[in-house]
Parts: sequence; structure tokens; C-alpha cells
Amino acid sequence: MREAVSDSVNGLVLLDKQPERTSFQALYPVKRLYGNAVGHTGTLDKFAEGLLVVLVGKFTKFNALFTAFDKVYEADFTFGSETDTLDPEGEVVFTGGVPDDSVPTLATRWVGPQLQVPPSYSAIHVAGQRASDRVRSGQVVALPARSIEVYALNVLAWNAPVLTVRIHCSKGTYVRSIARDWGRASGFGATVTRLRRTSVGPFQLPAEPMEFKDARWTLAHLGVPVAAVEEDSVAPVLNGRDPAVFVPALAAVVGDRAGLEAPDGRLLAVVERAGAGWSYLFVDRGPV
Repeated sequence: MREAVSDSVNGLVLLDKQPERTSFQALYPVKRLYGNAVGHTGTLDKFAEGLLVVLVGKFTKFNALFTAFDKVYEADFTFGSETDTLDPEGEVVFTGGVPDDSVPTLATRWVGPQLQVPPSYSAIHVAGQRASDRVRSGQVVALPARSIEVYALNVLAWNAPVLTVRIHCSKGTYVRSIARDWGRASGFGATVTRLRRTSVGPFQLPAEPMEFKDARWTLAHLGVPVAAVEEDSVAPVLNGRDPAVFVPALAAVVGDRAGLEAPDGRLLAVVERAGAGWSYLFVDRGPV
């Protein structure tokens, strides 16, 4: 097994998660390479596959920014029955007969801003405990509807009873809930039998199963500009001195965050606006 690289590595890993592995299990090879300072930015169900964006090192501080991104999924909805989990791992709770060609015609119903009820089998916390854990312990869980938006929903194929769709949606959207509601509206019932996430905000599935992207690449794809730090200001920046004083280039930055770069190209820190000035989101002092 390879040893973990230096703790000073910052950036992200684009990971193509395989089905039948939890998101936590999918992180094992990343942790072997980069240590435990990693964190994913949105789980995928065990049966699901596709893109996990994993933050490495000090870039874990960007987690809230990533979880706000929209997402794109491709999915198979199998009509004719509904399971309690709304996926292939659950027990059938409704059987609706043989679906007909009316199914794809309902696609436009789930496009646009809407209120959506999440699945009761979900990671949403209810009084400090996951809703799915409460359901498995025999409790009845009724989750409130919440605002989401489906920006686009394209029918890719209809080979009854399987409907293949591509969905571009806001954060907080459950594809399983779309299948549930579509199945109930059609009268046939439906379950998600395949789910693949293809993008998270500006990040796409990697060409390889796992691709590391360094700090500069990550900042560029987040739209975070980089300000130059003069040689005599490197030490003050690394010591956490006021960036507005020691990095004049910040005066030209438009936006709420900026990277600070040394003359040799090394990323020293990332700062964010704090009132009329700037504060450090993190400082990279290198290996301890």
C-alpha cells in the first residue's frame, strides 16, 4: 500500500464512484494517498454511481461552497412498482401493472421551481438522527416538503417499463422523489433502478477512476482569482498579517475570495472578504 503524501497537499479529487459501495467506502483509496484530511461534498446512495468531488487538505474549508452547486444525473426509472426506499434495495410496497406510452408524456411536470418531499429513507436529520435510521427502527417519519428546482429534464429513452432520463437540478433535489412522484402521477408506480451523477457545478466525471486536481486548477474552476504577493510580503502572509496591507493586488480583486500567490508560483493562502477588509480562509505554511 502506498504511503500518504505530504499533509501540505491541497486541492480536490474527482472520483468516479462505483455502485454497491457507500460514499464512505469510496474514499478509502483517496485517504490512502492523501491521509485523513479529505472530505466529500455530497454523498451518493450505495446503489448509485458517478461523480464524488473530494476535497483534500485545507481545501476542505470550501465544503459549503461545493454543497451549494447544482448537479446533473442520468437515471433509469422502472415503472410498474414502487419500493419503500424508492431504489432497487427496498421492498416492493406498490404494484401498478404494465406501464404504457403515457409515461414519457408526463416529463414536463417536474421541470421548474417546486416543493419536493424527500424520501423517508434519506440522510436528512430529524432530531439529531438520520431519517433512514428512524424508519429502520420502526418509527414513522414524515419529512416536510422543501424548495428545489429542476432546470432541465430530458427523456433519453423509453423501453417499457424503463424510462431513461437526464436531470439537471438544484442542491437538495432527490431523484428518487422525482421517480416516486412520476410513478404515482402515472398510476403505475416507479423506482430508480440506476442512478449516475455526471457533474457537480463546473466539475465533470473524470477520464480516469480518480483524478487529483491541484490548488490552482481548483481555484480556477471555482472562479476564484489569484493575487500576486511580492517577495518581501511572503513571510507576513504566512504569519497571518493583514492581507489588505501586505497584498496591494487585492484592491483589484472582484469577488468574495482570492488566492494569494508567491513569486515562485506557490499558493500561500486563500482569503475572503470580511467587511471592508480581508480575512484568511486558510494559510498554507507547508509541511510541519
